[in-house]
Amino acid sequence: MRVIVAGSKDWPYPSVVTNALELCAATSSNGRHSLTVVHPQPGNKRGPEAVADAWALAQSYRGSRIIAPPERHPPHWYDRCRPGCQKDHRRLIDAGKSSCPQAGYHRIDDMVGRPTDLALIFITSDRDVPAWLDYLMRRLAGLKVSMQEFRP
Repeated sequence: MRVIVAGSKDWPYPSVVTNALELCAATSSNGRHSLTVVHPQPGNKRGPEAVADAWALAQSYRGSRIIAPPERHPPHWYDRCRPGCQKDHRRLIDAGKSSCPQAGYHRIDDMVGRPTDLALIFITSDRDVPAWLDYLMRRLAGLKVSMQEFRP
């Protein structure tokens, strides 16, 4: 089972994330590495992606034959642009480097470009959904998505 995990960086309930992953592991235990957690690499080490990453790493380090190490998809800001990028859209960063502003969206394309069984999305409110997460949810159309929402 390949499961994408994403959400708001200020998601306040890490246990909800780990409980959902435990349930996925329990229902997919039919062979070696039957659960793969996929996420956009968390740069800030907070939120559901960071929780899922730590959980999958801990499970795989413990020698779990069910949970594979996490499949991370960091944005490759400094890589070459991909087909479909606008001409001359790169942004100049310090030290003469330039970055592709679409790199964050390219990582979403990479995540959903392989067969996926489930997406677990954890957001703090519908008015606070970042553009990359909105794009991910649109790309997941037709896939089984479980969304948990927290409204303070």
